[in-house]
Amino acid sequence: MHRILALNPVRRLRCSSKAILIRFPTGISSKIIILHHFITSKRAASAVEFSLIAPVLLLLFFAAIDISRAVTAAYRAGFVADTIGELVSQADHTLTDSEITSFIQLAPLIDPDILAYGRQIKSTNLKSLANVAISSIAMSKLNASCTSGCTYSGSVVFSRALSGPTRPCGLQTASANDAAISMTALPTSVFGPVDMVVVDITVFFKPFLISAALMPNQFIRSAYFRPRIISRISSQNNCVGF
Repeated sequence: MHRILALNPVRRLRCSSKAILIRFPTGISSKIIILHHFITSKRAASAVEFSLIAPVLLLLFFAAIDISRAVTAAYRAGFVADTIGELVSQADHTLTDSEITSFIQLAPLIDPDILAYGRQIKSTNLKSLANVAISSIAMSKLNASCTSGCTYSGSVVFSRALSGPTRPCGLQTASANDAAISMTALPTSVFGPVDMVVVDITVFFKPFLISAALMPNQFIRSAYFRPRIISRISSQNNCVGF
């Protein structure tokens, strides 16, 4: 007696305009039908597309956050330099070392993001969170007998910082207005008959997601102010000659 294999109902698949009858074992048939429904389903296609696009969207989202934070950090660095420079320029007496230190320590109060960076690196030491240098620059004519269209030089009266570089005593060179900030040079536009207060600040930045190699890890800004009340801002410990 012959054994008869039980086959599932006939499955009709269409190829072009002709109908083709194909018989599959029950187990294989069900899997093929499920796969066919998945491939032809719009929901399945959407799920596959989302799984491919989602990682890219997340990467762009977090990258946008880091870029926004970096732009804000750069802006806030300039704001801190401007604020401290404005305060120092209003001094009406010779500054003590403790007063200069107090001006520098205002930085995290002006910009709370400095403390936020400290939490990122697990540090509350201001010296490791931002570099702030306060300097006074004395302007003088290169030709003492000049009466108009004169050329001026700038010499450092004092320069103080709790951390990071300061401007060295002596003459500051002139640099292009759009040149990178240097502790030994001043923009050409600040040279003139009036002394200057210069505040240089470096704030540090740590991205959340983007590699530090792809973004700057610090922003350097400088602010320049003329003394408001007295003609020259001095300290108790000036450079030789002042």
